Amino acid sequence: MKSQVEFSPMRMKQMTETITKEMSVVQQLKLEVEQMKLHLEQTQCPSNTSASMYKDNLVQNLELQVESLKEELWAESNLRIRLEEELSRMEDELRFYKLATSSEAQTHQIQYQKVQQEDQLKGLRNSVKENASFKNETSTNDGEPPTDELPERDNAKEVNFKHRRPAEEDELKVELAETQLLYDSACQRVKELEGKLVSLEEKYEVACRTVNQTFQRVSDTLELAKTAADERDAAIADQANTESELHKLRSVIENLIEEAGQKTREEVDKVREQANQNITALLGELHMVEKNRSQLAMELEKYKITSEREIQMNSNIPMNQVDLRLEHTLQRAHQAERERDELKLKLETSESSRERVLAAKQSEIEQLLCEAKLLKERLETTEANQKLNEEMFKRHSESIKEAERHAAEARQQSEAAQRSALQQVMHAHQTLELQEAEAKRRIDALENASRLSVKRWQDILTKQQKLTMQWKSEAQLLADQLEQQGNAMRAETKHYKDKVEQLLRKLAQLETSKLKMMGM
Repeated sequence: MKSQVEFSPMRMKQMTETITKEMSVVQQLKLEVEQMKLHLEQTQCPSNTSASMYKDNLVQNLELQVESLKEELWAESNLRIRLEEELSRMEDELRFYKLATSSEAQTHQIQYQKVQQEDQLKGLRNSVKENASFKNETSTNDGEPPTDELPERDNAKEVNFKHRRPAEEDELKVELAETQLLYDSACQRVKELEGKLVSLEEKYEVACRTVNQTFQRVSDTLELAKTAADERDAAIADQANTESELHKLRSVIENLIEEAGQKTREEVDKVREQANQNITALLGELHMVEKNRSQLAMELEKYKITSEREIQMNSNIPMNQVDLRLEHTLQRAHQAERERDELKLKLETSESSRERVLAAKQSEIEQLLCEAKLLKERLETTEANQKLNEEMFKRHSESIKEAERHAAEARQQSEAAQRSALQQVMHAHQTLELQEAEAKRRIDALENASRLSVKRWQDILTKQQKLTMQWKSEAQLLADQLEQQGNAMRAETKHYKDKVEQLLRKLAQLETSKLKMMGM
């Protein structure tokens, strides 16, 4: 029994040492797991943050590029509208310019005709003034009204001629002024059209540059989209790799936790069984000691009784023998009590050590359970974070896809706008070419019409020249007739003067004869 009692504390000590070793191993494993988790978080966090930052920046850049493309498309549409307005205005001004060029030719012709007619009018006025001065001279010389019949007819003709010529001259002046104004406005309008044409050419060059810039930007956005897609694929591959590594680490951690829990459970069960066995053995030993003590006590009582009886019966026995036997029994009783006390102490120490070991194991088990719970919570949090990261990645991928779709739509819109702009520019070029051809045709028609009008005006001028020649000849005839009439009138006046002088002389003679007769 002594060997068993001495063996149980050593066994408990060995068990505690093994348990401490296993706990140290478990703690080392936990430290390794924590280090692996920290390393994983450190590797994941920068990658996740960098990937999320890159994705956010990429999405923002794509949104900004889409907005800039929309603004450029809006500016191109406004520029196209302004180009159409300027082209329509140029068409109107070209029509006006064509009309102005036709009126310009007419103004040159009218000016030429006006100069010729003014020269003719000057000649006619001079001739009329000469005739009028000649008539005034004849009227002042004669001073008698009977000879005014023919000059009155001539004066009527001259007045009609004067009234008719200034009216035509005023009409020609008005037409000339109108044509001069039209010519000046046409020249000014042509200058304005040239300036507008230059500005339109500059605007067209600017539009071409903007179109080229939009092409370049669209190509840049396509390259960015391609790079973003490549980076997204790389990020997806990295995420898949990290997920696989995370799954591996999770499986390793779970296996380690399971192994550590299983080992701790096995060790605790072993320690518990061994402690129970030691306790049962100690209880058995204690029971045996108590039994022996009770037996010894009973024997002692019996011995006392018997000894007393023997003492009473055998009073003749010497006291030395009785004392020796009594001392021997007392020694045996004291030894049994000492053994009982030692066994009680050993039992109490074993129970206290068992309770301490159980409390330590229970605390370690609770600590391990808490650590396992914390590990589970961390795993759950990591899984939740992973799910959130996956959702964020999905959202970012969806936003990237949406941005790519918007970029594709913007690219299609820009391509459609560029195609429409090119078509409109081609249409504008074709319309301009057609308008130029139409303008050339109209100019040719106007030139032909101007030639015909020039020919007509030349015919009119020749007719007017003929009329002026006729008027000159008539005026010359009129002047000759007036001169002849004046000569005849001078002769007649001279004849009348001679007659008057004769009559005056006769009257004087008659008066002298009358006075002579009265004097007689």
